[in-house]
Amino acid sequence: MKTYASILAALLATLGMACAHAQDAYPNKPIKLIVPYPAGGALDSLARPIAAGLGKRLGQNVVVENRPGGNLIPATVAVTRSPADGYTLYYTLGQPFTNNQFFFKSLPYDVDAYTPIAPIGIYTYTFQVANNSPFKTLKEFIEHAKQNPMKLTNGNTGATSPGRLASELFMNQTDIKLTQVPYQGGLAVAQAVIGAQVDFMLNEASSTSGFMRSGQVRTFAVNAEKRLPAFPDIPTLAEAGYPNVHIPNPYAVLLGPKGIPDAIVAKIARELAVVMESDEVKTSLNTLTILPLKGGPAEVKSLIEGERKSFGPVIKSLNITLD
Repeated sequence: MKTYASILAALLATLGMACAHAQDAYPNKPIKLIVPYPAGGALDSLARPIAAGLGKRLGQNVVVENRPGGNLIPATVAVTRSPADGYTLYYTLGQPFTNNQFFFKSLPYDVDAYTPIAPIGIYTYTFQVANNSPFKTLKEFIEHAKQNPMKLTNGNTGATSPGRLASELFMNQTDIKLTQVPYQGGLAVAQAVIGAQVDFMLNEASSTSGFMRSGQVRTFAVNAEKRLPAFPDIPTLAEAGYPNVHIPNPYAVLLGPKGIPDAIVAKIARELAVVMESDEVKTSLNTLTILPLKGGPAEVKSLIEGERKSFGPVIKSLNITLD
């Protein structure tokens, strides 16, 4: 007669084989890629060729679902409450798992309830004024700002936006004070600078590259270790005279609900690496001025932990709460 232990062992073995088979068969239905930003924006514009490429590599459609708004909370809730089977993926900045915990006393999701898969790319900050600004260099701008605290204005994309927080770090590290002026999106900020409504912006190159190419803005420096391939004549922050100013750039990552099996994570990451080398994605990266990142789950975790450490103290010092 079979003992309880032997029956249990057989059941566990059967379940294990079933799980292994399910992972080997992955994917056997379409995959949802949630993007917490509007269609047509810089994040969405890169998500779509990535989704198309992943679909071809995996043999199933990868469908982009835009869920913008609400400080990325609705989209994040949808992802974190989905089954951890690899059929719901999340293409996002780090904000839902980094800064939101400092803005809100409570969140409807656990900031650690995610499965890291792979980093996507860096959205490099630029330091810019209008092309007819009296300031010719970053040093000139900073020196004038030091002598005239709060007189110069900085355009940002909202009180809780990564760009606003980055500008606060920039001010802290250069000992200047600018008056913050919020706008709806990076494009609106750029237009405000060009129209002389604000003096300065610390904005992603993906939002301003068109204005950079047309010469409507003067770019003092890029927030990168090396010059951007698309703009080789623009110096880095260190080359502009500020090697000790360190500001984390926004980054896009691919995540999923917590608990996706390692084999599925590895498969997605492996195929994503191939997709990132495709002509379609490289064209989008170049057009949007996004620097591609390589790596896997460990690199995603490192990016998220680094952002928490950088911006947590800044948010607390600003005393910004949203609930």
